[in-house]
Amino acid sequence: MQAANHEFRLDGWTICPARCRIERGTESRRVKPKSMEVLERLMQARGAVVSRDELFDAVWPGLAVSDDVLTNSVVELRKAFGDSARDPRVIETIPRKGFRLMSEIAPVVDAARERNRRKPLRFREVLLALAGIALVIGLWSWGRSVAMAPARENSVAVLPFVDMSAARDQDY
Repeated sequence: MQAANHEFRLDGWTICPARCRIERGTESRRVKPKSMEVLERLMQARGAVVSRDELFDAVWPGLAVSDDVLTNSVVELRKAFGDSARDPRVIETIPRKGFRLMSEIAPVVDAARERNRRKPLRFREVLLALAGIALVIGLWSWGRSVAMAPARENSVAVLPFVDMSAARDQDY
């Protein structure tokens, strides 16, 4: 489920793998990339149990890492979701087997529209955008008036020279 630009819904949260973010309403929580990979592997399983070995192979292929690394990733995910090991709602630990997601996963159809729906433009952002447009129009019209104005006096432009002599002693 390497979802570069895809976002998913899980238990009321929006999962943004490309940005390593978990969001709900105005809440936004960042998780480490490896923790996001653990979550993506659990999402691929669609509610089935994923063994620790499968997670190690998927997230840390060819590396020898301790169980603590995986445990810390799961703890980080639970903390981001406000979940707990004792009373899980999102990630369940299956003793001596592995982990599974307890909630349904659904793709966000239009991630940009979803983000915009949750975050309306503020007055200040609109005002800044209008000021930027006015500045661009003002500079454009000023540039046109300067280009059309007749030259009032002669001018000379002096450009730097490159010393091309063999001794390289003629730069001034």
